[in-house]
Amino acid sequence: MSRSQTLQAIVLRTYDVGEADRFCILFTHERGRLAARANGVRKVKSRMGGSLLPLSAVTVGVSESRGGILITSAQRIEALDRPHPSLRQFAEAEQGIELLLALTENDEPMPALFEATLGFLAACAEAPQNAVLAYRIVLLRELGLLPSGDNPRFFADLTDEEKIFLQAAREGRFLSLPKISSARHLRSLTERFLGDHLRGPLKSAGVSAALMHGSPS
Repeated sequence: MSRSQTLQAIVLRTYDVGEADRFCILFTHERGRLAARANGVRKVKSRMGGSLLPLSAVTVGVSESRGGILITSAQRIEALDRPHPSLRQFAEAEQGIELLLALTENDEPMPALFEATLGFLAACAEAPQNAVLAYRIVLLRELGLLPSGDNPRFFADLTDEEKIFLQAAREGRFLSLPKISSARHLRSLTERFLGDHLRGPLKSAGVSAALMHGSPS
């Protein structure tokens, strides 16, 4: 017997399957990360194909059975619809998404992280500085990997600017992050915390770095 649900979701990844299907990795408010298949969405007449695209915020209907999870409906959430990002902005967003995929498990509800991810993607669309760094901090916080801010063992080397930024990031203020002249110590610290839980360097970080040194978009 199948079970049907309506979920709020962010499309993290998509993979074309067969002649017209699409396999989607979703991050949902209600259930965390899910893998689901959408049948026939690559056909010209499909009503779902335009909604099931990477980095889209959508309301999806799903039906779950022994054969897996099937997406039965999909509609973009208009209030969260963002302009099409530039290649550089997309690469920044991909850094956060790659981290999210690497550090979360299927069917692990994390509603606060879902809301923070929406804020992060909105920030990437508006291209504020250091959105990826702020998202790293939020991920570490939500996964219980970030020590308390007053722990001198970890945070003593941070500058006053970095400490202010750290607090804003902890609160998920992606669209109003304070300016920071240098985040060297804070970046090093987050890389250290993440390094114990990642199997290797992020592919998207290299792409983003190459774009930063290339021509402007």
